Amino acid sequence: MRLFATAPQRARQLGAVSALFLLAACATEPSPPPAPGGAASGACNASAAESGLGQAYTDALGAELQVKAGAKVLRVVRHGQAVTMDFRDDRLNVELDAGGRVKRVSCG
Repeated sequence: MRLFATAPQRARQLGAVSALFLLAACATEPSPPPAPGGAASGACNASAAESGLGQAYTDALGAELQVKAGAKVLRVVRHGQAVTMDFRDDRLNVELDAGGRVKRVSCG
């Protein structure tokens, strides 16, 4: 019966303990719960910007819709343009048709 671990056994044990410490350091904290009413502070409200549907897009219209929606960020998506799929609750997306008219407003 051995009382002490051999060098290879100690190395494996040290490696396993080190891996556990690294995993613990990478753990993330859970997100805070949403604010009362279901909307986070500064969150976008696309229904408030629906007045722009069907209108020819201009920078002034985009700024107006952004203010109405309460969004911090405005993203204009032109017909056929590729966009990222990241979600931001403070962003208003204004999608345009081929003629440059507002086809859809959404948050995200």
